[in-house]
Amino acid sequence: LSASEVLNLYDGYLGPVISKLSKGFASLPDEILSIIFGFAACDEQQGTRHAIWLSQVSRRFRRLTLGDRSLWSTQFLWYDSSENMIKTCIRRSGTNADLQIVVNATNMLPISAMDDFLDICAPTASRWSSLTLVCDWERNSSGYSFCVEDTVGAIGHQNLALPRLRELSLVQRHYNGTPDVLAWSPSLGFTGQDPWDAPNLQVVRCIEYIPSPTYPFPFVTQYTMSLTILPDDANDQIGNLLVFLSTMEGLTDMELELKIHDSADNKLWINRTFRCARLSSFKL
Repeated sequence: LSASEVLNLYDGYLGPVISKLSKGFASLPDEILSIIFGFAACDEQQGTRHAIWLSQVSRRFRRLTLGDRSLWSTQFLWYDSSENMIKTCIRRSGTNADLQIVVNATNMLPISAMDDFLDICAPTASRWSSLTLVCDWERNSSGYSFCVEDTVGAIGHQNLALPRLRELSLVQRHYNGTPDVLAWSPSLGFTGQDPWDAPNLQVVRCIEYIPSPTYPFPFVTQYTMSLTILPDDANDQIGNLLVFLSTMEGLTDMELELKIHDSADNKLWINRTFRCARLSSFKL
């Protein structure tokens, strides 16, 4: 074949593809678009804003997004979340779909935001399947500091019934001093807080946070934790972890990721043991 004949054949194969690409999303069937929306709608940083934005692109996009309840099933509390946005997402999620609740309590979050968010979401508590609490140590402009205990306590005071809750994630972020200086704060405990009514809670995930042994999680079966071992706190960190694990009576699966800080002493002197009678899977 001559070069011109090869080019003609190439153009013949490429023509239909170029024709479809020139139409963009219009050439995709609804089933494919719905799959793409599912990946894009619940971004970790933007929350359900993506679902809202997609619903405003065109009549077709709006029909597809409003027809998929799962796109609205994650309720986010960020520093700029509005009451109208949260209520809109709850309404569009339907009346029976599982809900994922994500609270990002940064130093930019107004003091009253947590209570307002819980007041809006409390009527849907029976549908919560997962709850993620991301908290800072740094104080906000009003001098108030969000921490995991504060946030867990605020939810506990609501006396919510959480029959579908299966996963709880607790994340305590490091924002202390300068960016190159990390600090660790032990759990203040759950003393005096109302117990959680979450009979089906099975999985607890923690990042840079060790729950108090008084937390109401004795029958959790799976525990996952990622923790940075710091120079001046290593023994306290490991000691507190072992105390907490000793209260996890129903634990069967555990995964620990321990990251040694660059300046940490790699010699740990731990004079404590713990026993998990039902533990069958352990990954370090």
